[in-house]
Amino acid sequence: MTEKLIVAPHIYKVIERLQSAGFETYVVGGAIRDLMLGRPPKDYDISTEATPEEVRQVFGKRNARIIGKRFKLVHLRYSGDLIEISTFRRTPDETGQIPGKQRKSPIPENMIFRDNDYGTAEEDAWRRDFTVNALFYDPVHDDLIDFTGFGIGDMHEGIVRAIGDPLLRFEEDPVRILRALKLVGQYNFIPDPETHKVIYSAYHACGQLQAFTGTGKNT
Repeated sequence: MTEKLIVAPHIYKVIERLQSAGFETYVVGGAIRDLMLGRPPKDYDISTEATPEEVRQVFGKRNARIIGKRFKLVHLRYSGDLIEISTFRRTPDETGQIPGKQRKSPIPENMIFRDNDYGTAEEDAWRRDFTVNALFYDPVHDDLIDFTGFGIGDMHEGIVRAIGDPLLRFEEDPVRILRALKLVGQYNFIPDPETHKVIYSAYHACGQLQAFTGTGKNT
């Protein structure tokens, strides 16, 4: 990699401990984005191949609590901090269905209601929302992994690029549209043309946006 990212010491220790137990483990998401921009992360998310039950075995029941049904993960109390640890996911087999209920037509067909199908680190990266949120960093071996091939470049250029089909990504989770706008508003990024088009169409259809313009590093 071209730049070393300095993570908090207690995060390093958590990742080192999971790796020592035999589990592939990384820092993921917004913390990497903040570190690459020279900002101190507000919090860290850790992703691992260990299941929530295995994470709990490593750190003990007193410190690690399994939470969630739709998206099961672990809240770990470590060095006075609360750390979120998730297991690598793959694209779920079933979407657009609420357990025990018949799907109503206004709900997008591809909306994800259950996301507990575990997978590999690469599968996890490809099911995330934007390339800049799909970077994986191993601080123990100083390895920044960009499975999509666009994440590092988009970070440097300030681009919000949906992974794969933007329409599908936003149907899976409409809140992703707000995350895209947050990257535009708070980080001065701009959407790539395909992502921009879908965001504009979605907001225009809802009557919530008259026009969408991004002012970023490339304008």
